[in-house]
Amino acid sequence: PGRCQAEQRITLAERALRLSLLVRNLADIAVPLGFGHHPYFDASGASLSFTAAQAWLNGDDQLPTQAVAPAGPYDFAGRAPVVDRDIDNCFHGLTGPAAIDWTGRPLTLSIGQSASLPVTVVYIPAGGAFFCFEPVPHLNNALHGPPSAAPMPIIAPGEWFTAEIAFGAVLSQDKGGPSESR
Repeated sequence: PGRCQAEQRITLAERALRLSLLVRNLADIAVPLGFGHHPYFDASGASLSFTAAQAWLNGDDQLPTQAVAPAGPYDFAGRAPVVDRDIDNCFHGLTGPAAIDWTGRPLTLSIGQSASLPVTVVYIPAGGAFFCFEPVPHLNNALHGPPSAAPMPIIAPGEWFTAEIAFGAVLSQDKGGPSESR
């Protein structure tokens, strides 16, 4: 409903990638804001781990309707293989970074997100060759969905909204495992 200024900063280091998103409201009124990156990863041999306070179950329209404690296919507190899952759900209240490991690969990918991105969408299509781990500022359908602990941000005139996602690579020799040449 209003004009904005958006900026993306990409910082690349030896074993890290940082994506910073900044948006400034240029309108004379407060405006809702929804944005984010939607990275996807190879599902072959992948395991995902993160701890969340809530998993949001979807209704028939595939939009969040009910928050529950993560259990069964929604529990990623341990190293959970992504194969044989069919998930497209929001998770709220992550504690610490997430991690992705791949069987037979010398890499673990750590994913951290700023407090301004309190929700993560996990999308694992049944039989798919990829999966997504998407830090975002609010639940899907936040303007019309159930009240939640993560409503869509409302940005006042002139205010900046900032968010950050950090990816870090840990190689096997750093984890105490065998070193592999690449």
